[in-house]
Amino acid sequence: MLRKIFFLLALLLCIQSLRTDAQDAEFSQFFSAPLYLNPALAGTAYSPRITINYRNQWPSLDHDFITYSVGYDQHIDALHGGIGVFVSADQIGRGLMSTNSVYGIYSFNLKLGKNFGAKVALQGGYVQKTIDWNQMTFYDMIDPVFGFTNSTGTPNPTNEPLPMNDQISFPDFGAGLLAYSTKTYFGFGVKHLTQPYVSFTGSALTASGKLPLRLAAHFGSVFKISKNARGTSFFSPNIVYIHQHNVQQLNIGAYLQFGAVYSGLSFRHNISNADAFILVIGVTKGIFRMGYSYDITVSKLGSSTGGAHEVSLILNFGKDDNELNPGKWRNMTPCPEILNF
Repeated sequence: MLRKIFFLLALLLCIQSLRTDAQDAEFSQFFSAPLYLNPALAGTAYSPRITINYRNQWPSLDHDFITYSVGYDQHIDALHGGIGVFVSADQIGRGLMSTNSVYGIYSFNLKLGKNFGAKVALQGGYVQKTIDWNQMTFYDMIDPVFGFTNSTGTPNPTNEPLPMNDQISFPDFGAGLLAYSTKTYFGFGVKHLTQPYVSFTGSALTASGKLPLRLAAHFGSVFKISKNARGTSFFSPNIVYIHQHNVQQLNIGAYLQFGAVYSGLSFRHNISNADAFILVIGVTKGIFRMGYSYDITVSKLGSSTGGAHEVSLILNFGKDDNELNPGKWRNMTPCPEILNF
């Protein structure tokens, strides 16, 4: 019963009278999902790069939150910038609500000096949301003594109105900005610029039915420890701030890489309360980089949720060549290693 209560509380944050007044899914390994964080990061790896991400949040609950993302990006000198495409799939409660999206990105590169550059990006895409009405539970289905007494096998075991559609689709747009030197960077990304109205009931347009803007700002530095043919060892402190509707999160942490092994530690705070410590460990070899992270929940939800597991895989097809020949790209300023994962 305790797990059901946790799940219902979480679900209330995502579904409100069947209007999507929700927050986007987030990854803890921000820089292993660069296109998801900020479209202006498209092309920062110079050569073709593929990113694959998987996240399982609150696995101890009967209904967890699972998110997948796959991205591709590269810099093209002839276009004076980078291109990218990424798809994502998010499932709440074993398909109770599913969100699938695909986006295309173009980031224009500005070389402002030998050691300073900037990128401005636009992204456009298509989003599809689906609900499974038969999994829905509402307050009028709960008896204060006996709990769930209605049969969920009936067509409509609640007085709530049936949705007009169990699937909705809409276009979606975003933008991003990145400014960087060889050691420091600052980025800002925004999603849902047009704030599309999202409703399964077809009710009158209201402000609460709009998909809220997602704002993400990130800042950091890179301090090189050593560099040779086997790669670069570095220490990189970073800050990531995300705001969407009435939800905020602030991540403060750092990455450390020595040879083929890297690790990370960060703390996530939701402004009103502490949320989690995030531990990251990974290995890198040639064009491959694989990482695993675990969110240690420190909020009032406690350890009963199971925290969150996350796995990332990056294939940077020009990694070795880029490190040995940083001047290969005429219109690119070398960026910090954390952006060239």
